[in-house]
Amino acid sequence: MRPGFYAPSLSLLGHTRPGRDQSYLGEDIGLVDDPQRNGYHFNVRNGASSRDGLADCNGEATRTTYYASASPLVVSRTGTRSFATSQSNGIWQLSGSNPPPEPFGDPAQFVR
Repeated sequence: MRPGFYAPSLSLLGHTRPGRDQSYLGEDIGLVDDPQRNGYHFNVRNGASSRDGLADCNGEATRTTYYASASPLVVSRTGTRSFATSQSNGIWQLSGSNPPPEPFGDPAQFVR
């Protein structure tokens, strides 16, 4: 698999692109690195074996892998499962407040 060049944080995805008045993410989730929305805490960070990538269209550094997660703010009240994904495009779930770790596999379950 050829590595891609991914933003290392949600706030970088929330920056407005050159020549555009919109960012890739809405303000409610792209203004900070660890937003809370709909009872979940979201995060994007460097994935396993991540290395420096090329600069993006805003001149910001990128990474060759990413790890994105969502976990309930209060288990059994706002959610019962945590989720994670990476550049492999699969979504994994795990019961509780800790998202599936990399590398993905048991006891986490593949969702999609």
